[in-house]
Amino acid sequence: MTKRLVLGAAMFLLAAGSMSTAWAQGAVNPFGRDGVTMSQDDIALMQGSVQKVLGEYKDGVKASWKSTTSDRAGRSTLLKTFKQKGMQCGEVEHVFTAGGGRRYVLPYCKTKEGQWKLAF
Repeated sequence: MTKRLVLGAAMFLLAAGSMSTAWAQGAVNPFGRDGVTMSQDDIALMQGSVQKVLGEYKDGVKASWKSTTSDRAGRSTLLKTFKQKGMQCGEVEHVFTAGGGRRYVLPYCKTKEGQWKLAF
């Protein structure tokens, strides 16, 4: 991965857990200009697609979303599953399919508490 993609992925993942509330309150926008037009609904739909593919935990699983309030849409794909330090992990690709945005490839691992977290 390029430094730019890794940095973008890191910013996305650091914000992913609290994106829907913190972003609205002026916290870091992980998508730069691409995310300026993302509504709370868009963010929730995107997060839902990521959580869905991680929950199914099978290579190649896809989940798409489309906003009913904006021109945004996207697709998450679980590219690969793996184990790291005894945890289930997965590499998720998110692509915006409408409304602009970049491609992100993000590594997640499932904690003992059952939450998917950034795994760098």
